Amino acid sequence: MTTRPKRFLLFADILGTRSLYFSQPPRADLIEKKRVSLSHSIRVAFFPLIAENPDIHISIFSDTVLVACSEIATLLTGASKLFYLYSSKSLQAQYTDELFLLRGGIAYGEVLNDQAITPSACVDVSRIFDTGLALAYHLEGIRKGSRIFLCRPTFETMPQENAPCEEWKAVTGIGEPISPAFEYYWPVSLFDHDNTFCRFTNDLFTLWRTLFAKSQVWEVKDYDKALYQLDETIKLCVRSAAYSPSDLAVATAAALKGMLPTFDPQLAKLDIRFTWGTWFQILRTLLQLQEKHPSLFSAQEVERTVAETLTVVSSKGYMDTFLTELENPDYQSFGQKLRLLGLL
Repeated sequence: MTTRPKRFLLFADILGTRSLYFSQPPRADLIEKKRVSLSHSIRVAFFPLIAENPDIHISIFSDTVLVACSEIATLLTGASKLFYLYSSKSLQAQYTDELFLLRGGIAYGEVLNDQAITPSACVDVSRIFDTGLALAYHLEGIRKGSRIFLCRPTFETMPQENAPCEEWKAVTGIGEPISPAFEYYWPVSLFDHDNTFCRFTNDLFTLWRTLFAKSQVWEVKDYDKALYQLDETIKLCVRSAAYSPSDLAVATAAALKGMLPTFDPQLAKLDIRFTWGTWFQILRTLLQLQEKHPSLFSAQEVERTVAETLTVVSSKGYMDTFLTELENPDYQSFGQKLRLLGLL
């Protein structure tokens, strides 16, 4: 039996392309604009890495990019920058179909080769069809949002301590039950001394508020179709905030607090069906930051922020929903902390 080399494979594609193709008439200009932006983002994110990692291979077709590499650290570095650059194009959006977001999956498998057809002026050939291809494709669709899910072998190559990854016991959100699920938190790569992480997270949230205000009343089905991908991307950033380095933790916490109704009363006036989930994640992350960096935060101040937010949730009749979410095994420690503090 042939022993084949193995490598990691990123499968990423543009969210929302299908609806643009099926519009009448098809949104040709926007489809093309999103594809050109994808190509540009790939160039900026991965081309500088190729000089030092010649085993990187990239294939682009339709709204999809495949990137194969034997070094997972290199692949994650490029993927993080790719997802950030591409999603940053969303910040100028005036309508929900102008969001620029990617989803991705990374799998590990054997390298396969096919040299039967040579590319030419009339023939384009994608050389990447590793044994991990189907799994990477499956992983990218586990949940909504601009997220990257990993297969178990990929997850197990990560340094388990402080790695920006989540091993979900019962991943929440729209989709079939999956346990376990392994997610890479690519926004963690944005922590730098230019405060890129906070700026990017705030910009996404501001964009969400702008687009949310386009409609006086949202039905759940319409929200899921138009804004849920952005909603889940913001929650991803919130969860990523727990990995803030100590020198940025205070600024990170301040950015999260600015997304709560206790610091912006206008948020309490919005339909809580579409806000409570983000508040849930923020409260969890604030407690995680306080636990990791106790010398930087007043426990009393954090507890007061949590208590005041829960008061808003209760006043809107959503405490039962909040408590139900806490039953998820991934939020067990969050629930225990709230009870220990006497906040439930």
